[in-house]
Amino acid sequence: MFAQCFLIMESCLINERQRPQPGAVRFLDALIQNRVPFVILTNRSAQLRTAMAEGMNRAGFHNVAAEMFYTSTMAAVDAIVKKYPDKKNAGYIGGKGMLELLRIGGFALNMDRADWVFVGSDHSSTYNDYSYCLKLVERGAYIVSVDPSPTERSLSGTLIGSGSVVKMLEYASGTRAIKAGIPAPLIVSRALKYLRREIDDAVLIASHPETEIVCGNNAGIRTVLFAPAMDEKENALLRRIHPDYVAEDLSALLR
Repeated sequence: MFAQCFLIMESCLINERQRPQPGAVRFLDALIQNRVPFVILTNRSAQLRTAMAEGMNRAGFHNVAAEMFYTSTMAAVDAIVKKYPDKKNAGYIGGKGMLELLRIGGFALNMDRADWVFVGSDHSSTYNDYSYCLKLVERGAYIVSVDPSPTERSLSGTLIGSGSVVKMLEYASGTRAIKAGIPAPLIVSRALKYLRREIDDAVLIASHPETEIVCGNNAGIRTVLFAPAMDEKENALLRRIHPDYVAEDLSALLR
């Protein structure tokens, strides 16, 4: 096996059309069958992890379970609980997935005062929701960004992403957000804690040089660029972002 432990960006396994990437099913099957430790990394905060697993199984994967996902919200929650165990009042913009993880982490939702405002993707958020979060920040809460994407793609076109919402709150409040979403390296260190593995045992598999490979490089972990299209490799070279390895098919990593 290529490594003792794998951190796999979700984009390497399934594409935007919810279809498996080349070699992804075989690769994940082998990891599960051989009990090789791994997690699937994602910035997604709207969906429950159970729903993410169900979606992958519907797409053609086998036996994918909720605990195989590690999200940027989980990384933020785990880091905050470790460092600030007495500060557990939170506000949030995000979906059911974020709410579930905040509750598991022992956070109380406080509509008046909070220590943290977690910001992820939520297409149902309104102007009043943003203003509520601003009020919490003005009263001393820190903004926690779990997804820096400025835009999102949808069937109806391009949507405003949670990264743009964070920028708006930063500008309005005159504060800076704590970065927990990819490409921030926090998700790598916390995922390794989740797996109880050391960084030298692990490799990060990523498909986007500017965000995911940068995340791995900043975290000091070995990286594999999954590059089924030539332009991805060219982008990595042109932008001077250097993965340790390049793979065209994930099943090649089983050798």
